[in-house]
Amino acid sequence: MQIKSINAKIIVMTFPSYDEINPFLMPTNNTLPDNIRRGIKNCLASSYEDIEIARGDLENLFRNNGDYLTPLVGINYTLPLIDAYTIDYLPRNFLIPRIAMRALSLNRRTVSFGSEIRVLDCGAGTGAVALGLFDLFSIPLLSNYNLKFYALDVNINKLERQRCILQNAGFLHGENYFQGVQVDISNIDSFRTFLSSQSEWDLIFFANSLSEIGVDSYRNIFGILHHYLAENGSIIIAEPAQDRGKVIIHKIADLIVSQGLTTYYPCNNVTSCAYRTAPYLPHRKCWQWGEYPEIAVHPFNIYGRTVVSSQRPLEISRFILNKCGATIFDDLKVENPELSWGIVRKRGNQHEVCPQIRRVNLQIWYKDGTILGWKAQPPNNVMIEIEI
Repeated sequence: MQIKSINAKIIVMTFPSYDEINPFLMPTNNTLPDNIRRGIKNCLASSYEDIEIARGDLENLFRNNGDYLTPLVGINYTLPLIDAYTIDYLPRNFLIPRIAMRALSLNRRTVSFGSEIRVLDCGAGTGAVALGLFDLFSIPLLSNYNLKFYALDVNINKLERQRCILQNAGFLHGENYFQGVQVDISNIDSFRTFLSSQSEWDLIFFANSLSEIGVDSYRNIFGILHHYLAENGSIIIAEPAQDRGKVIIHKIADLIVSQGLTTYYPCNNVTSCAYRTAPYLPHRKCWQWGEYPEIAVHPFNIYGRTVVSSQRPLEISRFILNKCGATIFDDLKVENPELSWGIVRKRGNQHEVCPQIRRVNLQIWYKDGTILGWKAQPPNNVMIEIEI
């Protein structure tokens, strides 16, 4: 890592390149790190029976909620429910900040951090974003950065759980800073009051939190959030791969047009997506959903009984906004100016082009088995997907 001192107070640091950081983004053997697993185990407070009942309640809650077509409001997060949520959902969501940093590392402007990185986690829950980010920044490659992390949630018990796990996992030491703040992000007045009391943010996360609030709430949130984002900062949104998550992504894409924000990933023209504007197209999941490997978690022993964490893969939509006009294709264009860059993905033996949904013969350029670009005379306004 290169560090260049401009004066006594300002330090500009060079973030690792995509190739440098990529090997560190998946945990060893796709297994939840031992210190985080121990941190979770040492903070569980309910009985085995209460946790198992709460796990069933959670599954029924999500299963019976119209596939996320309506907001999950008014959930009563009791202690057993928090324990169940911590065991079932935290391990997979631990990947969200790592996935985001992988995408951001493809463009230098989006990772032009100072030595202190200010992070805001909106609707922080039991702490998946904080755990994933603190763990990632503990590797030697990123050890010169300090995280100043603020977690917002309406439920004080979830914030206390988050601090408990971080403390037990050994992350709250040195220059790292963590503060849990009881704020209801759906209450725009209290959210704005908090934001106004702070400096600008380098990274703002919404990880599985927008599904629990109504459309009016996130319309208000994204009407003001750009005022509090650093010039090269990023807003990272990760929503479940369910219909409601898709609706949220599309509505936010419409909202940000007038806010001076750029869609960084996964599509550089999401607001004219053919899946929304052409109802005659076949119904299917949009290509922007991503599935990531399951994180293996050893069973938890609770008062002599075994509780097994969910082993399902993480399925999310990745969506990143910024105000510096950066896209993941900028650096790639510089490196390979002869190629056209956009959004494409291989489906069987065919290449699907969005938003026209048509087949074209393309000379595809690969790197490590991934489609990166193409050489051809494309149809007008064709976009090509990059899988990262």
